[in-house]
Amino acid sequence: VQVGYYDDSETGPNAFAMTHENYYIDGQTYFGINLLNQYFTSDSYNAGFYVLWILSHEYAHILQFKNNGPYWETTKWNELQADFIAGSIAAKHIQENNVNILDLNWRNQYTQQYANVAIQFFENLGDTNFGSKHHHGTASERASAFVAGVNFGLSYGTQIINYGTYITSSLNVHAVWNASVDYINKL
Repeated sequence: VQVGYYDDSETGPNAFAMTHENYYIDGQTYFGINLLNQYFTSDSYNAGFYVLWILSHEYAHILQFKNNGPYWETTKWNELQADFIAGSIAAKHIQENNVNILDLNWRNQYTQQYANVAIQFFENLGDTNFGSKHHHGTASERASAFVAGVNFGLSYGTQIINYGTYITSSLNVHAVWNASVDYINKL
C-alpha cells in the first residue's frame, strides 16, 4: 500500500483509500494534512496511536477493494468492518511493541487501557446521520468494532514469533478478514 498526504483544507480533516491499477501496489492511502495536525497538536501522547489506527482503517478499505468490495451495500457495515480490521492491526502493534506480551495478566491490563484510548478516539469519529447512505456508525458502534478486532487479533488474528533474542508477530490477514465478515454479519 502506498501512503501519501493531501491538502484537506477544503473538505475538512479526513483520510481515504483508493484502488490502484498498478501491478506493484494494491492501493493508495491518503492522509489529510489538517487531520495530522489535529492529532499532533491536540494530544501528543496518543497521536501515534490515532495515526496508526486511521491508516489501518484505510488499509482495511484496500482489503475490501481487493476482495471485490465494498462487501455490503451500506456504508456503515463497510466502515465497521474496516474498524474491526484496524483493531486487529492494532493488536499486532500491541504485541510488537511490548516486551511483556507473553504475560497474560499484563496483556489484559494493557489491552483495557488501549481500548479506553480507542473509545475516546472514536467519540470524535462516530456520526448520527442515521438516514444518510454515508453514515459510518455511531461512536459506540465504531469503538465496539475496533475493540472486537483488537480482541480477535490478540487471540487468533496474530501469531507471536519468538526468535530468542527478539519477539515479533505476524497478522493472519485471511483469518482477520473472515472474522471481520462474521462480526458484521452478526450485527
